[in-house]
Amino acid sequence: MAVRQLEFAVLQLTQQIDELLAATQSILQGKLPIALVKPTILNNILRNVTLNLPENYELVAGTFWENIHIYYDLIKVLVLGNVRGINMLMIITMKPASQHFTLQKLIVLPTRILENKFIAYDHDYDYLVLSFHQRDFALLKEDDLKSCSTGILTVCPINVPLYDAKVHACEAELFFQMTGEKTAYRRKLLLHHSTPTMHRNGTMSFYHFPEQRPVTISCSSGSGWITFSEVLFDIGVIHNATACIIAANEVRTLHELHGTSQVRTDVPTLYLPDLSPCCRAPRSLNWEKSSRWKQDDWMPSRHVW
Repeated sequence: MAVRQLEFAVLQLTQQIDELLAATQSILQGKLPIALVKPTILNNILRNVTLNLPENYELVAGTFWENIHIYYDLIKVLVLGNVRGINMLMIITMKPASQHFTLQKLIVLPTRILENKFIAYDHDYDYLVLSFHQRDFALLKEDDLKSCSTGILTVCPINVPLYDAKVHACEAELFFQMTGEKTAYRRKLLLHHSTPTMHRNGTMSFYHFPEQRPVTISCSSGSGWITFSEVLFDIGVIHNATACIIAANEVRTLHELHGTSQVRTDVPTLYLPDLSPCCRAPRSLNWEKSSRWKQDDWMPSRHVW
């Protein structure tokens, strides 16, 4: 009996040390470990922070319980220590109540004006940052986005100016589809344009085919492929085709390979200590049956390439 209790205590100590080492590694990388700060504790910390925020400021994702997981991705952690102890500092992102923006990526494709004539729009910025009420906007390039922390939410430093929606900017006019004599469009005329264009953004693929083109779409399905043909023409969007190869005579896309596998793992034998008389369960509950795992149990694992 004493040996079993000692083995169980050693097992618990080993698991706690492993969790502490994993948490320390996350802290050294500037990340908040969930094993060290549980979601309920983090929620209480965030609620206390909101009580001391300046006026018109709020946390970037609020304090709703369904958004707690976002802060494990956003919060940066610093560690300060001395001979008396270790202090962990959490850097929590906040924002003014009026500064909530949506990030729009600009994908501009040629526009047909006549049978064999097209117009292509030139723009200097790749992203349009639009305020919630669409009264202000900002412009970002790909290099500007590198200074932002991207994840579930994209958080950027305040180092770009905000423009009123009435300001003439090519990117904003393209988004709002403005027309008139004072537009800031920069256009060029394409004659006899026949080069197809394909651009992937997330799970969507945007295409432009000036002429009708037969296209072969091959999608992975388990250990095989499903192939079918389509005829694409003009501008369009293909959804949820990241695992597919879209190929025409002049252009084709690459695919992402996803798969799952199942493996058998070695399950260690676990020993449960005997309960004291005050906490012992009735015999009718068959308590001893939970004291050992089946050796032929298996655990699935998922792999993504």
